[in-house]
Amino acid sequence: MKTSLSKKMGVAIIATAMALVPVILPDFGQPIHGLAAEKSTTPARPTVTEINYITGAVVVSVHGEPNMNVWVSYSNSSGGNVSSKRTDSSGNVIFGLPYDMRDNRFILYHQTNDFIDSEALYVTFEMWKKLPNISLTKDLVEGDSVIKGIGTPGALVTIESPSDLAGTTTVDALGNFSLTIPKYNGAIDYTLIQELNGNISGELKIYGLKKLGMPLVSAILETDTTIKGSSQPYTDVIASVDGKQIGTGVSDAHGSFAIAIPKQTAGTQVSVIQKAYNIYSDPALITTAKSLATLTPSLYTSGSAYIRGTYTGAIVKARVSVNGQVLPVFGGTFNNGSFSYYAGSSAIKKGDIVSIVGYNSNNLPVTGLQSINTDLK
Repeated sequence: MKTSLSKKMGVAIIATAMALVPVILPDFGQPIHGLAAEKSTTPARPTVTEINYITGAVVVSVHGEPNMNVWVSYSNSSGGNVSSKRTDSSGNVIFGLPYDMRDNRFILYHQTNDFIDSEALYVTFEMWKKLPNISLTKDLVEGDSVIKGIGTPGALVTIESPSDLAGTTTVDALGNFSLTIPKYNGAIDYTLIQELNGNISGELKIYGLKKLGMPLVSAILETDTTIKGSSQPYTDVIASVDGKQIGTGVSDAHGSFAIAIPKQTAGTQVSVIQKAYNIYSDPALITTAKSLATLTPSLYTSGSAYIRGTYTGAIVKARVSVNGQVLPVFGGTFNNGSFSYYAGSSAIKKGDIVSIVGYNSNNLPVTGLQSINTDLK
């Protein structure tokens, strides 16, 4: 039996009409969820549970949110590297990283499917140790009585001073810990390690800070593109003009730093501060000059109470730093081209890194940073 064109059209029209009829959902008295994806909450920071070593690779076991991407980044001889893996249903994932990671350091963070990142975990480790080093969330500063940091969940954290065991605590499930210590005097150095299931970390040496003083900085010429100076070891140093940052650097283990800056016209005032976490020093001020005075230390004998030498120009005082620690803010006797600076008989020891800068009557540096050889007997 043949079907007429009109019937075919009728069927088509009916089918189309049915397809266009709106679907009426029952009224349940509340919004229907799931019609649009809800935005994820910020995931927790991942943690490192163990580090193992095989030929050519460092094997890092990570725990975090179940079924979520974990990103890892590090630098090595081939440059910067970034990759990701997804955790299993228990929140575990393993990364194989190269032996030649720069500074034995890498960074981990979670990322949700809608690209919300967790707080980053900055990891350092000592080769052949099976737990990562502890990291601090805040520098230890004179007057503090609590040390806060990040470790492996469940690990026992031990803190020791040169004289005794200062305390222990356990890292919580999120990887955080807090330790109460006697009020810090800015002089004692502490060592922290963590231990879990027979595995231990490398030592974290805490060189606590006194309240940050002004860094010691060199004078600069209008042609200079570097500011040299001395500050607490491992602090950030920041140079600014009129409140705008023009250069940054980091001091080394001896407190020495060099900040690359653009050339500044003569008369420009540059300020330099040192910073450790949320601790800022007062600014050291420099006025860019067309010429500098000179300061030439004589040969220094280890154990001598005085630094002596010659000078030219309008120098009336000096500042001295020893291993990043600035001695009395200003001092010295300057007369007829010769100077002496009293450092004390025990302030400078053989092998110390010592620097001196000459200042004018306006407390502005007018010489470059001069190093003093302390290796002489």
